[in-house]
Amino acid sequence: MRCLRWLPLFGVGLWAVVLLTVEIIAQTDDRYKGGIALPYISDTGAIPPGYYVFSIGGSSATALLFAQQLFLSPRYISAISSTNSLAASSRCLKGWWYTACALACVAAVALILVTWFDTYDSEDVHFYSAATFFLLTAIALTVFTVCSTAIYFAKPRPLQSNTQPPKTTTPSMATLWPLKLAMTAIFWISVIIYLPIGSVVACESQRLPLDSDYCARNEDFCEDMALPEGDDAGGSCEEPPCTKLWDYSDCPGTTLMSTISQLVSVVMLIGYQATFISENTALFHAEQAMGSRAIVTV
Repeated sequence: MRCLRWLPLFGVGLWAVVLLTVEIIAQTDDRYKGGIALPYISDTGAIPPGYYVFSIGGSSATALLFAQQLFLSPRYISAISSTNSLAASSRCLKGWWYTACALACVAAVALILVTWFDTYDSEDVHFYSAATFFLLTAIALTVFTVCSTAIYFAKPRPLQSNTQPPKTTTPSMATLWPLKLAMTAIFWISVIIYLPIGSVVACESQRLPLDSDYCARNEDFCEDMALPEGDDAGGSCEEPPCTKLWDYSDCPGTTLMSTISQLVSVVMLIGYQATFISENTALFHAEQAMGSRAIVTV
């Protein structure tokens, strides 16, 4: 059971491998990148073989992080509330922490949908799942950060006579709550640039025409990705016939701003998830201390 403390590291490590792999695949040979230097993560994971890496690897990594928020994080706040130096506000703090865990679990489900429903064949499901994921994650990270800061600065409970001071579990978080705060702030800034601002300033996305220069060099690939005859993809195909591929070459600058902010937000999220190793370590120390006291009492 002790190895479970590293569960967040396994999840974020697998996600890092997935993102690096799909990016390497996208940058090899003459892979389609949407007409920009740094493609959207969704686009790199939409075309095989990147799709299989993104869907299987991404959903597996997300399942590990889901398990962290479903099983370990709630146990952490319960253990800390009973053994650590939390004041009378511990019940309220636990409620907010449980709320953040629930939001993180729902966000994880949305992320799994993002990995399986690609942006070419299931555009609406992919978009709304991604928007749900980023919104719920931003709220959950904020709540986690506020709670972590409150735990670190909590005033000790008054001890009863003949009671030994409980072992504190917050020193391991001393250097992490400022890190959580910084990553949460950067995550929020990146998400705001990526979604609200990016949606306003970005050009309207269009499908790549079959007579484009890229399709002239990659005829077989474009034919496989072609839209059915007469399908204008909801008006996004201005010069039919078109492919399913998205073309961002009309406004590469603003699109690149969105892709960079998306990448930064994902990196911040990966880093933040890794900090839960601290909470897991505190959890196992607290449960070990509680078990030792129970043995002494018996």
